[in-house]
Amino acid sequence: MMRRVSPALIVLRGVDAVKVYLPFMLLQGSVAERLPGWLQLPWLALVIYYSLTRIQLLFFDWLTTRFAITSDGITQQTGWPTRHLAHARWAEIGGLHLDQDLSHRLLGRYRARAVVGAEGRDEILLEALDADDVAELRDHHGDASDRRVVAADAAAQDAVVVHRTSWRDKLLISFTHGQFLLIVPFILGAYSDLAEFAGLPSGAAVLDHIVAGGMGAAAWAVAAAFGFGLAHTAVRYHGYTVVRSGHTFTASGGLLHHQARDARIADVRGVRISQNPLMRLTGCSSLSLVLATARGEFKSLVVLPVAPTRQAERLAVEVLPGLAADRSAPVRTPVPTLAGLLAIPVAAAATAAWYGLPWVAALIGCLVLLTANTLWARLETPLSGDVLVHRRGLFGVRGYAVRLEGVRSVESWLIRSDGDRLSRTTVMDRRTTHLWAFTPAATIDPLTMRILSAEQGVCR
Repeated sequence: MMRRVSPALIVLRGVDAVKVYLPFMLLQGSVAERLPGWLQLPWLALVIYYSLTRIQLLFFDWLTTRFAITSDGITQQTGWPTRHLAHARWAEIGGLHLDQDLSHRLLGRYRARAVVGAEGRDEILLEALDADDVAELRDHHGDASDRRVVAADAAAQDAVVVHRTSWRDKLLISFTHGQFLLIVPFILGAYSDLAEFAGLPSGAAVLDHIVAGGMGAAAWAVAAAFGFGLAHTAVRYHGYTVVRSGHTFTASGGLLHHQARDARIADVRGVRISQNPLMRLTGCSSLSLVLATARGEFKSLVVLPVAPTRQAERLAVEVLPGLAADRSAPVRTPVPTLAGLLAIPVAAAATAAWYGLPWVAALIGCLVLLTANTLWARLETPLSGDVLVHRRGLFGVRGYAVRLEGVRSVESWLIRSDGDRLSRTTVMDRRTTHLWAFTPAATIDPLTMRILSAEQGVCR
């Protein structure tokens, strides 16, 4: 049965309106002082009209939105006079994202976003939900993968903590994720706005003072940057915990903006293990799940924000048992082939530097490094299992372990007369991701046939 959203939505819309309305009202006074007399009345009419529309927005969504949560799925009706009715079955909902910004937390309410994987389908957004509604959403979403197995296997319902972010992890995240660099946009952005209001030096003046202050000022600036990065990380990853309960992974955390994300294990099509250059220095990696029926930013779920690489690899095998099966010997990028492809742009960079064009040479050099980082790869195809393994990168390393049914397409081009090909395997992560590799025909052709067989099995 369809029911109306909680009246708390009126308060939440009021907070949203105030965030925009107060700056507008502060600005409109100074604008009105500069207008000629004949424009004062039209400007006043505009201010009154804008104020009335803010009042209308407070109540519109609450009056026109209805929703229902049933064992079949989620139904939502919005709008007036044009009605929009949306319905999604639980099997179609790949990810369930819950969050509480500060306003929702103070009211004890939640915002839920049901992400539907089908192309062209809008996500369903439910606001001002109470704890009972959230529990009902999670129960139905978790049960949708296999109700009979969940009911029969009581042991599987025991919650297992996969990861809980400690202060050591936060220190690593603040460094390896480059959070300390965020102090620069903060100084030039939010700080500059506050400084102008309080009569303090601008952000640009602060940076100029640091540059002119020598080693002492630089040391203080570095300490402040790392302190800012650690504080930002502590707020973002406060209480960040990943739990495996029954047939669902749940990741939750955040201090000022608490978020929770549920993903069914049955929807996992692969894992992504990433290492940026700073992570490589510390021997750490991050691990994310690649999901089948979500899309966009919800296509993957971060399980390990940062962890020792061996721990990430062990968890990948637990999530994808097929990783333990036999695979072919790694097919690596031939060094002569890569050198031949990059010879011309390297020569162009050297020529630009010779003729006194350092910026052109630097730009070409960056493109060469990015290309080398993308094409320096190795591919392992499954022999007895169903998991394809791809790893690429010299400086920043990214590895995928993907079930064959999660591969969207495979293409290859003949580049050498001895039969070696440049292959491109496409998977759907947060966006369309191409996995490039140099492979012999004896490897890529059987892989293509196995992927086609896997897709036909899914279609059946």
